[in-house]
Amino acid sequence: MHRRLWEAIIAVAIEESVRAFMPFLLPYVWVAILLGLTAEVATSKAATQTRRTIYENATGTWRYILVSVCLGLLCGLTWVYWKGVTKALAVIESSRKERGPFSITQGAAWIAPNFFNGFYWVHFTGSNTITPINIMAFYTITNLKTTTSRISNLSLEMSGAGGEWYGLDNLTTHQEIWAADMQHPTSVAAITLPEGFLMDKIANRNLAPGEPVMGWMLCQIPASYIPSGNNYARIRLRVEDTATDQKVQDFDIPQTSANVLSTEMQGRAAPGVDIRDYKIVPEGAFKPLVEK
Repeated sequence: MHRRLWEAIIAVAIEESVRAFMPFLLPYVWVAILLGLTAEVATSKAATQTRRTIYENATGTWRYILVSVCLGLLCGLTWVYWKGVTKALAVIESSRKERGPFSITQGAAWIAPNFFNGFYWVHFTGSNTITPINIMAFYTITNLKTTTSRISNLSLEMSGAGGEWYGLDNLTTHQEIWAADMQHPTSVAAITLPEGFLMDKIANRNLAPGEPVMGWMLCQIPASYIPSGNNYARIRLRVEDTATDQKVQDFDIPQTSANVLSTEMQGRAAPGVDIRDYKIVPEGAFKPLVEK
């Protein structure tokens, strides 16, 4: 019993190791495992006794025929196992490609009511400058590949005029975040977003097969953005890994409609701060804000 358990554990460990580091050897490993299971059945007490009885009762040429039949069965089983394993793995790979290398699930999201003003701000520590956060969105990304994956690029996009999608500018995640309404400029709170930031969490990290990673994206609308006439904008996330496999967020997947304002933020008051005393600057190429 214990021997069988250890054999199963070793087989799983070998299969998972090959899947992660040498996936091209996976068909051979599965065929070897199946042949090993077949050998277990063939060497069982009942099978051995039956085989010995048949062989001892056979004479001369019949013994050579029996050996040839056994070798033929072994070759035939190996061929059947190979065809079955390669076909099954091909179906799995085809299904994976249809799903894409990642699954992307959007959670809470907030878009500034006015593209050129903010309710949330990045405060550059040690200065009197702030920059608006136009989009805050929470995402969960799961590696659907059968191998490890390292995400090399994350970009949030927003729909605009003519159905075009515009890439948004990612904001720094290493500065203080403030919540402040221009109508109440002295009511300022320093906030912390739960789960942290997606950009930080994927940095120099390998995602194992099936492993999820989650966090917030902070973005600003670029100068090139042209809003659509109906003033309705959608956002989507584009993910790419070092193997250049790419996934764009699907909108046929149900999205969470929670508003970022109603999520569990951790906040503390920033007494003595008047938002009007701070200079509003763009992050990157957000020049229309300066012109305002």
